[in-house]
Amino acid sequence: MDKPGATADTELKARIREIIGDEAGAAFARRCGIPESLLRKYLNGSQPSVRNLVVMARAAGVSVEWLATGRREKAGAQETLRTTPEEEHLIAAFRALPKPLRAAALRAVRAMAGLDGGDD
Repeated sequence: MDKPGATADTELKARIREIIGDEAGAAFARRCGIPESLLRKYLNGSQPSVRNLVVMARAAGVSVEWLATGRREKAGAQETLRTTPEEEHLIAAFRALPKPLRAAALRAVRAMAGLDGGDD
């Protein structure tokens, strides 16, 4: 017999697979800023934290509510991530870095932002 919520878990996994589409899981995880191992856990039934649900929805351009529940509109118009001029400068500077330095820069920024608290 299925455990309670098994259908909802299966549906969430299906929606996560849908937003990944043909993109490699590792590439999608990088776009989201989450470890690939954590994305694999979600695809195997673990529940994402609210923060990670939000970053996945934003990376995919879908609404958080649709990703979490399957309800409402899939398109996330109000949740489309718009970058500020400062963010655009940061992105340009990051892209200008030699590839070997990008991982270190990303770790530093994530640490400063308090996003290096481990897998959640």
